[in-house]
Amino acid sequence: MIRNLALAVLGTTIVLATGFGEAQAASFNCRTATLAAEQAVCTGPHLSRLDEDLSFWYGRAKQRAGYFDQTSWLRRGQRNWLAERNSCGWDRGCLRQAYRERIEWLRNYAEHV
Repeated sequence: MIRNLALAVLGTTIVLATGFGEAQAASFNCRTATLAAEQAVCTGPHLSRLDEDLSFWYGRAKQRAGYFDQTSWLRRGQRNWLAERNSCGWDRGCLRQAYRERIEWLRNYAEHV
């Protein structure tokens, strides 16, 4: 019994030390997340998945923007969106809505420009 408990504690320690127990955002390093919105994304698997989707569509949109000399315009829009996202703080509903709207906008841009 003590041996099993020791093995369980050791396994938990290894998982926590290697970071496998944490959600990981696609667009930023969760270990250095200081803003409440970033921390909320890092601790929520659904928000982390939305961040991965956003990263994918932003990459596609940047690729398309390059064809039309709109890259700096797209980056400004992303910075503005990040400020909006960050204003959500820990409000997961606000964050989900912000991510969904931005993903939809980026997807439409990437597919129709």
